[in-house]
Amino acid sequence: LAASKVNHPNVVSIFDVIDHEGMTCIVMELLEGETLASFLARKGPLAVDEAVALLLPAMRGVAAANAIGVVHRDLKPGNIFLCSDTDGRVLAIKVLDFGISTMVNRAGERSTATDAMPMMGTPAYMAPEAIEYPSAVDSRADVYGLGILFFETLTGQVPFPGEPGTELLARIVHEPPPRVTEYRPDLPLEIAQIVDCALAKDAKDRFPDVDHFI
Repeated sequence: LAASKVNHPNVVSIFDVIDHEGMTCIVMELLEGETLASFLARKGPLAVDEAVALLLPAMRGVAAANAIGVVHRDLKPGNIFLCSDTDGRVLAIKVLDFGISTMVNRAGERSTATDAMPMMGTPAYMAPEAIEYPSAVDSRADVYGLGILFFETLTGQVPFPGEPGTELLARIVHEPPPRVTEYRPDLPLEIAQIVDCALAKDAKDRFPDVDHFI
């Protein structure tokens, strides 16, 4: 339902949500291609221009969702889809899976239904506040998630690798993320500063929204 509210070429189209034989089913567009996770597994770390070309469209889709109060909360390579033709050329980028998204009104407040929201998400891509204060999450958590995606496309790994568990969550909350230039010293300073800002531990130190990040 959250995804169906977003009408944007870089967000997967949801046509209907129906009940069928006791199950809730989503009717969505059929996409041909592969996820960013599959692409990175084949290609490894990308050049800056290629990383930007792949992620900017996804960022525009997330910004469109945030603009109507939808916070994705689970941005990761498996939820970014590269639509391609039979020759393998990338034709479009789509953001998938709004399954744990939350709705935020213009004042940045969640609905009563999400006031006691549990911690949810893929640990390596979760913002610190999504771990500590999940009910307080706003669009800056998506800024952080996109920052992780940029870090990973440029380096081939996430800032906080490791098995999901309390130790990993504690590191995300308390340890500063490594600088992207530790793994890619060839990167321009401006790119490193952009990634650092997106991955700021405190949400108020990040870009205020995805549009500023773009």
